[in-house]
Amino acid sequence: MMNGWWVPRRLPTLVWLVAVWLLLWWELTPLAVASGVAVAAAIVVLFPLPDVSERLVVRPIPLLRLAGFVLSDVALSGVRVGWDALRYGGTVRTAIVAVEMLTDDDVPTAVAASLLTLSPGTFVVAIDRTRGQYYVHALGTAGASDVAQVRATARRLQRLVLRTFGARDDVETERGVSR
Repeated sequence: MMNGWWVPRRLPTLVWLVAVWLLLWWELTPLAVASGVAVAAAIVVLFPLPDVSERLVVRPIPLLRLAGFVLSDVALSGVRVGWDALRYGGTVRTAIVAVEMLTDDDVPTAVAASLLTLSPGTFVVAIDRTRGQYYVHALGTAGASDVAQVRATARRLQRLVLRTFGARDDVETERGVSR
């Protein structure tokens, strides 16, 4: 069959795409389901995603540490952004901060960028793979210490992501660098 697109590992993608299709049309009719299956199958065949499940490793204990860090960072950042909004109003200082990437691997890079963006007051504007840097827009950067704090938080998050999802080589290299 066409490039082996119909295999069990593609089924979750197909189901997800059909569900999104039905939500977009906001109706559950035989025609909507059939057209959703047709569109989902076409997307899976024409735009195949790389199979990352073979190299994706999830380590449970580091995942708990990562979740705790993200939850506390989101809460503290929310309080900080709220305080800055009350204190400074529309004159909150911002900066674009270059942060060194700790890996070239796509999965940890994307996860770290997404989690950085999840935190209130920070947003990953760009990822420059040739220079190995994230560019993070951050609120509340009145001085050099605030910029250093953004970098430290981003590095800590990347280390946690690498320990949770990184390839064994990245984890070993990161451990040698960070300790």
